Amino acid sequence: MDINLQLKLGLVNQYLDGQISGIVKETFDDAIRNEALNEIDQRLESGFAIEKTKMLITIQMAYSGVFYSTDDIDEYIDAYIKNNVEHEVQDYIQVHTEKNAQPYDWIRNKETKEYIWDEDISSPNDSDVSDAYEYVGKTFGDIRPHFNKNASWMDKVRDFAGSGGPRINISSYIGAKLKPKIENAILSQREGYIRMIAGKNNAGGFYPKDFSISGIKRNTGYLGMGIGNYHFETIVCINGGVIPVTGTYIVKEKSNNVAQIEAKGNHATVFGDSYKNSFYFQGRGKVPTIILETKNEIDYYFIKNFIHGKN
Repeated sequence: MDINLQLKLGLVNQYLDGQISGIVKETFDDAIRNEALNEIDQRLESGFAIEKTKMLITIQMAYSGVFYSTDDIDEYIDAYIKNNVEHEVQDYIQVHTEKNAQPYDWIRNKETKEYIWDEDISSPNDSDVSDAYEYVGKTFGDIRPHFNKNASWMDKVRDFAGSGGPRINISSYIGAKLKPKIENAILSQREGYIRMIAGKNNAGGFYPKDFSISGIKRNTGYLGMGIGNYHFETIVCINGGVIPVTGTYIVKEKSNNVAQIEAKGNHATVFGDSYKNSFYFQGRGKVPTIILETKNEIDYYFIKNFIHGKN
């Protein structure tokens, strides 16, 4: 092989390395967000099958002369993926195991005495813990001992009488946990519509995603909070836009799976509830798991148009 072909083959390998790394990352990120690691083999296989045609065409057009035919390119891609995907998977697992060694934690506002979940805090010595807050712990179970140790005698009396207890900002926890799930569902709904337009998917939905949150249940949440509906605030990052949203998280008894997003706009329910600039994240039975609202119509149409592949 002459030097020019060797250089081109090296570029082909670099291109395939980037593609494999990207597919592994996207597939694992999606599986982790939706708690579907048990399906990772099928998801990886599907991801590579979807992207393989694009890889073949790119190599054929950008690196002409390296291979004699498309069959040769096809065989080379298959062999390269087989030989390199395991390494990329191991790299991903190692990086994310180290990154997530210390989970996000609870802190307490010293002035308001409110317990807040903060996605930027990962340890008692984290520099993001300002003087206005104190570190509490990693789980709901750390809140009660902290309250019992640090609450004033009056707060303890109120707690004993059943009219007090830890003031927990449950919205901060739910909003943080739903954020990546919401973003992923919006991306998947966009892909579903694009497939439907291309004639590959009649429903226009996506593979159901689990929107369950650890510790949040229908009958009682941790510390007895909530009976099924929780209000939250968060931001979603879509196509370069950072959009503040509010929402109602409707916890179901059996399944919190979401399979489709429906843009409702200004909408009133038969129960008299009204929503503005709203999206319904719902399962196959059209029963919503999340009702999401944007602050204004501009953000509503930005998300709606993105879902429909218009921006």
